[in-house]
Amino acid sequence: MNRIVKSGYPVEKLPEDLRAGLPAGVKVQVTVETDSPAVATDEASRLDEVFKRTPDRLRRSSADLANLLDHDRDAWGG
Repeated sequence: MNRIVKSGYPVEKLPEDLRAGLPAGVKVQVTVETDSPAVATDEASRLDEVFKRTPDRLRRSSADLANLLDHDRDAWGG
């Protein structure tokens, strides 16, 4: 799911049907969400492309990442 949040958005910029009943001159928070599976699929495919372009020397397995995190946590006394 994608989410866009705009805070302090002038009510005058809203479409007429959305600003109905709101006082002029106020600022609102606008949240737009999409639940379209196509959007999620597009994002996943872009992420796959990023991973494909990542050089082998920079790739890490989930076990390697867990070990690195454990090491860092232990080094910081966690």
